[in-house]
Amino acid sequence: MTGDGKQGAPCSPFGLTPRAIACLTAMVSLLPACAQLSPRPDSPALNYVAVSPMIGTAGMPRPEQFETIGRAGFRTVIELATPGTAGSHRDEAEFVTRQGMRYFNVPVDFARPTADAYLRFAALMREHADERVLVHCEMNMRASAFVFLYRVLELGEEADRAYEDVLRVWQPAPHWRRFILTMLQQRSAPLPIALDE
Repeated sequence: MTGDGKQGAPCSPFGLTPRAIACLTAMVSLLPACAQLSPRPDSPALNYVAVSPMIGTAGMPRPEQFETIGRAGFRTVIELATPGTAGSHRDEAEFVTRQGMRYFNVPVDFARPTADAYLRFAALMREHADERVLVHCEMNMRASAFVFLYRVLELGEEADRAYEDVLRVWQPAPHWRRFILTMLQQRSAPLPIALDE
């Protein structure tokens, strides 16, 4: 009951509404990323993860970090953030090409990741497989998930090992877990233990 005697939304044992629980769950999923908000001095960008000698994932680089990224040997930058994402740069393509790298944008709506976006991303990754590639988005959430899928579905890497790099950044929100599971199941790929619940 609410204070005015009307029946309210069901509450948890702690008096939280389902909406409050959903908000708290979303916030908790961001804790790993928030813990890394201060990048190491040698890190090319926020939440940087070197998943292999040829592939790195990251959050949104600052404009001055593209020089560091180029010096680190990256030849291709794939941005998964949508235009207007917080911290994004309208002129990122210029920052990247000025450093001698190639730039591609595959916009992935964080609220609605799609198989089509993944397929476009995977095609770019295959096309540039002989180059060092940095995949980034706003916080390395989209990037870590898409690179995980690429590693398992296209490169045949072991799912549990590849998923460890996702967990270094975040615990995927429920809609991302469903997306990842669907993509793996459609190709009869093994599921990481962390997702096989």
